[in-house]
Order: sequence, then structure tokens, then C-alpha cells
Amino acid sequence: MKKRLFLIGIISLAILVIDLVTKWIIHSNNIHFKLLPFFEIVNITNTGAAFGIMKNSTTPLIFISIMVIGLFLYYLDKIPQKFNIAMALIIGGALGNLIDRIFFGFVRDFIKISIWPVFNIADAAVTIGIIMWIIISIKKK
Repeated sequence: MKKRLFLIGIISLAILVIDLVTKWIIHSNNIHFKLLPFFEIVNITNTGAAFGIMKNSTTPLIFISIMVIGLFLYYLDKIPQKFNIAMALIIGGALGNLIDRIFFGFVRDFIKISIWPVFNIADAAVTIGIIMWIIISIKKK
């Protein structure tokens, strides 16, 4: 169990650090530039959740993040090990956006792809973790 917790902790911490450092660089320097015709780095804040839902709902979103992280840790011994990386990505991403909500009252987003809402590393980690979780679950059956 200690090895498993260490692995999840290291991956979650790596996601958290990368997320917070990239947010700090982009937002403290007000960086905005176009890399490709469909891909930009921008400086946006978001008071809601994914796809702009739950705008101005910082307190409920803080509660939800804490609950998700807490449930993963509480049920860790019941979740199969094959979900370790997916769980670590979700926890790391949830922590990154949770810290933003607690300290700023919003989430700092900066990756803009023309067909998608603006997002950040934490959002990408959570999304990839959920997709991995679904694929692993489907493969199981």
C-alpha cells in the first residue's frame, strides 16, 4: 500500500507543480500569443467548472473538489491498482484547480484551442484521467 500511495502521490504532485508553475508564468507575466492558427496561449480566469458550467460557484466547487479527493483516498484500498495513474491524474488536477479557487476565487486558464473552451494543465490531467478510467473500466468487461 505504501508503494501505491507513493506512486499516486508522486504523479499527483508532478501534475500539481506543472499546473501551478505554468499558471504562474502565464498569468504573472500576462502572456498571450498565437502558436498556430488554431492554438493560442491566453490569460483567462474562470469562476465556473468545465465548459463554463456553474459560473460564480467557487464555494460549491471547492467542496466538490475536496470530496472527490477525499473519496479517492478513503476508498484507495478498494480501488484496483490498474486505476492508479488515472486516479493520480484526477487528484493532481483537482488539487491544482482547488488551490486556485481557494487562493484566487477562480481558476487560471491559458490553453486555447479553437474548437474547445480555454483550459489548463489541471483540466487536461482530470480529463485524461477520466478517459483512462472509462477505458480501463470498459476493457474490464
